[in-house]
Amino acid sequence: MNFFSYFHFACSEDARVRPVNRHFRRVVLFVTGCLLCIPAQAQNQADKTAPLTWTSAIQRTLSENPELKTYGYQHAMQAGRVRQAGASTRPELSLTVEDALGSGDYQEFENSEVALSISWVMESALKQRRVDVAQARAAGVSTEETIARLDAVATTARLYLDVLANQASLSHAQDAVRTAENGVELIQRRTDAGLAPAADVAQAQAYVARVKLAREDVEHGLLVARHRLAAQWGARTPDFDRVSGDLFTLPAAEPFAELKSRVDQNPDLERFASAQRVRESELELFKVQRQPQWRFSAGVKHLAASDDQALMAGVSIPLGGSSRFRGQEAAVQARVGLGATEREVEALRIEIALFALHQELNHNLHVVKAHAGEILPRLETALADTRRAYEMGRYGYFEWQAVQQEMLSAKSTVIDASVNAHLNAIEIERLTGVSAQPISQ
Repeated sequence: MNFFSYFHFACSEDARVRPVNRHFRRVVLFVTGCLLCIPAQAQNQADKTAPLTWTSAIQRTLSENPELKTYGYQHAMQAGRVRQAGASTRPELSLTVEDALGSGDYQEFENSEVALSISWVMESALKQRRVDVAQARAAGVSTEETIARLDAVATTARLYLDVLANQASLSHAQDAVRTAENGVELIQRRTDAGLAPAADVAQAQAYVARVKLAREDVEHGLLVARHRLAAQWGARTPDFDRVSGDLFTLPAAEPFAELKSRVDQNPDLERFASAQRVRESELELFKVQRQPQWRFSAGVKHLAASDDQALMAGVSIPLGGSSRFRGQEAAVQARVGLGATEREVEALRIEIALFALHQELNHNLHVVKAHAGEILPRLETALADTRRAYEMGRYGYFEWQAVQQEMLSAKSTVIDASVNAHLNAIEIERLTGVSAQPISQ
């Protein structure tokens, strides 16, 4: 009887269930449950070991970023304010009693007059201006959300790039450790053969310890970078070990004239435009508010002496001209003019920043190209020649190690320049209102 046949027999309703069988059944159920959990655990492990893609990181940020979630509440708040702005001022109900509770013929209510009236303000224009201001502010929140989404994507791009850069640095550090350890083996053989001093071995071992420390620093940096990236979608611990992408597939540098033509798409300038619309709506609201607001009333009066009723109506008009509001109106108009000037200043700042980033991007691309085309190939040749010369006894360990360190420094320079090129491209895209483009997978 195999395991599954015995499991069916032990759980059958027709079988005699003794205490030992009940105990065995519990064990079987527990083991079976564990076996059924293995595929799910394996799947989770597979999900974590699969590299995180650029698209997945951006999608998770846009859907789960804690800061972006707050805009749902802000939109609800603004919608409530728009509704409130459209609410009319409540009419007032008045009850007036005259000629009563006095003296003589007016001791009681026989000769009293009772008036019941309702009054209201004609404010259709005022209400519409209040709604315009509330709608302009609501549109400003939409603009802020758009900017926040672009900023979140740009930040995720930078953090994703940081993880990718640390991965490349870690691979570079691991190669350095392997090269240094191979060097120790070579030096040890020459020392054992009496062809090199024992000091060379000690120096080489110290160099191995230093490059291992450098590798450990990169490992810590990678761990921190992964946590920072995961925090973009609210995760406290990352559920990925690596990100995918080719750090050395560099972005292209567009002509500056084309980038300059897209400055108007900068989301920060749209923020100024939204603020300007709010100020203009507030100015129109002020112009209406300074006008006299007429209050109308209508009602009925009861004359107790004759037991008659009569209709009554009235209008209240505030006195005084609008000249006393001229100072306030001038201040509001100045705010409108200030907003236009601030936008021009911001546009100039963006253009200058864009020019600087464009120059830095071109420089980074030139650095990578120079290293890939000239510096690294020549250093590789020099490293191979120096090693052969050391093996032949023509060079000492110091000369060989100097070339090794120069090679490591050049590779680090390529990594740094590649990272800076991508960072500059991300900033250029942000300044021109373009969502960060994916790094080549």
